[in-house]
Amino acid sequence: MTCRHPRPRHTYPRRPLSEQIPRQAALCIALLLTGVTACTGHGGRSGNAGDLRIALNIPLTGAGAPFGLPAKCAWEVVTEEENRAGGLEVGGKRYPVKLIVDDNKWDPTVTRSAIEKEVFEDNVPIAKTVGDPGDPIIVPVTEQARVVLIDSTGNKQFLKQPYRFVVGTWPSPNLMGRPFFTALLKQEPGIKSAYHVALDLQFDRNNAGWAKQALTGLGVEWKGDAFYQAGTVDFTSVLAPAIRDNPDVVVLGSVGGDASAIVTTLRQLGYHGVIASDVVAQSLENVVKGAGADAANGMYQAELSTYPRTGELQNYRKAYEDKCSGGWDAPQGVLFWTEAKFTLQAIKNAGVVNNPDTILNAMAHTAIQTPFMAGAPTVVLGGEAEYGRARELTTPVAMNQFSSGQYRTVAVLNHVN
Repeated sequence: MTCRHPRPRHTYPRRPLSEQIPRQAALCIALLLTGVTACTGHGGRSGNAGDLRIALNIPLTGAGAPFGLPAKCAWEVVTEEENRAGGLEVGGKRYPVKLIVDDNKWDPTVTRSAIEKEVFEDNVPIAKTVGDPGDPIIVPVTEQARVVLIDSTGNKQFLKQPYRFVVGTWPSPNLMGRPFFTALLKQEPGIKSAYHVALDLQFDRNNAGWAKQALTGLGVEWKGDAFYQAGTVDFTSVLAPAIRDNPDVVVLGSVGGDASAIVTTLRQLGYHGVIASDVVAQSLENVVKGAGADAANGMYQAELSTYPRTGELQNYRKAYEDKCSGGWDAPQGVLFWTEAKFTLQAIKNAGVVNNPDTILNAMAHTAIQTPFMAGAPTVVLGGEAEYGRARELTTPVAMNQFSSGQYRTVAVLNHVN
């Protein structure tokens, strides 16, 4: 594994992607003339023929670290399992998996520098990122260079035409919101109004919009939303409007490690209603640990594993914590394990390690099982109705609840495809 902080590079104003893509042929020619062999006529990528290179362009420091570190830990666990056997077996040969990890710091210049290095110097056929704010910077580069981008993103426009090489892995509320809230209203029929709390970033604004659409479509009054800046510590002023509006449910967006402080503050301000999150972005157990059993009592959370926990999840958690001591986050740990497993299985099915077109085609016919849900259901690419093609992993989503000191799974939700 290679991990480094990319040096900022001089960049020029970027044309819209629709203007960049027709320049693919010119880009390849220019690179070849300068001795850089990043493109080949058959759509493959060169590089070290003896290994499989995958770039992780993720935030490891700063405000984005809670989203990037779990991805690094999970991908390391999955790839090291393959490497202990001599590498990933593809087409009768084993290829060591080399993760090239760059800390993009959630900084636009560093993100751009990192993806250019990964694509044009490290020559990766596959890159991984964790959505906004990085993927609007990364996607133009990976699309132009024909690199598959594994993206746990809420920017769902990248899963539609004209984009070709972006694969979504995050079961976001555009597909899962309505099933989640349908199950919630069955459990809490007294919910007639809702308020939403989220980070002031595009992916969480997307989440708020999808939650509003789902809830109002189910007859619930939308009382408003609050967006806060990353790094906020005191949530009193953020949540005061929600307390004044007194909704029946406060819905949390992709707030991650802030969830405990938000739940604590809501209760301290006198809120006694339901707290729920339809977003797979925070761990219910971590919320209970941080906010306390009294404050978190009754909370509902979308997660990617069921209760009681499976033995496979406990084993995975141990391997994960060996990599990242004290950093266990069940929803994100499972999310990134699933996308890594699926990606490597698709490469096996493709029979090649350096041809993004072939790997992408193989993904449409790849299936794995998730051992972290009761019954080990199958995960495939779905989302045809939403995106016009299969472009998002259908990882099952569990609605879990903490109540009276116990964790339980209320429902396992079906994807709206």
